[in-house]
Amino acid sequence: MADNAGVASQFSIDSAGIGGWHVGQLADPRMRAHARRRGYELTHRARQFDANKDFGRFDMIVTMDDDNYRQIVGMARTDADRKKVVKMADFLTSHHGVTTVPDPYYGGDRDFEYALDLIEDGCHGLLQRLSDKRGVWKPRLVILDFDGTMADTNALITNTMQATLRELHLPEQTREACATTIGLPLEKCFSALIPMNEEMEDQCAAVYRRIFKATCADAHVQLFPHVLATLRQLHDNGILLSIASSRSHASLQHFVDDLQLNGLFGFVLGGNEVERAKPDPEPVLITLSHFQVSPEETIVVGDMTYDILMGRRAGCRTCGVSYGNGSRQELLDAGADRVVDDFADILCQ
Repeated sequence: MADNAGVASQFSIDSAGIGGWHVGQLADPRMRAHARRRGYELTHRARQFDANKDFGRFDMIVTMDDDNYRQIVGMARTDADRKKVVKMADFLTSHHGVTTVPDPYYGGDRDFEYALDLIEDGCHGLLQRLSDKRGVWKPRLVILDFDGTMADTNALITNTMQATLRELHLPEQTREACATTIGLPLEKCFSALIPMNEEMEDQCAAVYRRIFKATCADAHVQLFPHVLATLRQLHDNGILLSIASSRSHASLQHFVDDLQLNGLFGFVLGGNEVERAKPDPEPVLITLSHFQVSPEETIVVGDMTYDILMGRRAGCRTCGVSYGNGSRQELLDAGADRVVDDFADILCQ
């Protein structure tokens, strides 16, 4: 996570166990297998915690469970050493009420997955806490794209586009081709794929909206991992949140209501409420004016080049997310200040 956030060089990070019976060995094969499925390669070989050296080397000793905590505190020689010992559970942001990270050694697959869920959550919270202490830049306002950034709507959108093309007897397009247009105004999505006049653009948009309205209720659109917990944390920390989408305001508000995001956003701007859509900076400039916030205090987050170009042209910092409809390289080529693989990392510098 520190690597993804570009701050690994600011920290010295190590791992150790209390006992010495696994010194020199790799992590449990089951844990390595579960971690690998999440993109982590656990190559660290175990070592034993050394109270004579580690209290002096590190500013913080993070323990997993209550027994670990008691044993490490018991090894502390001074009050300053004892204050360095904390629990991973203290940094959890989305597992409220959990007070320990249980050892999955004697459990099964579910126990290893649960332990990793807690560790990921705790590490996100820990990195955020450390970033705050180091005076890392923090925005007053976060302007977010919706489709492909907060919610996984790819299948719903591309299916509806393909159905529209079929009904109008227009050339078929692949799902991948349709996905490259997500983020454009609806009419322009079709003309970006097939040369057509404005009349046909409008006809495509009308058919799309009719099909979309008929199928949307059964689409089961879901938020990407860590989106809701991160939004709540940002909101609780006093950071202003808004949405700038090419989707119509009514459609956007429907999803905000359905996904229980009400109360988190101070401003929701749909594509039908601007004269010049993404990648023009107008949606961002309207949002800045609404909140009376400067570009220097704002970050724009999105999954497509249109989002990044919109934010840059307004003078804001930008962050791309790699899990949406655009690729990491496309986002970087568009000028994103950084690209993250997890929504929880959008503000980690």
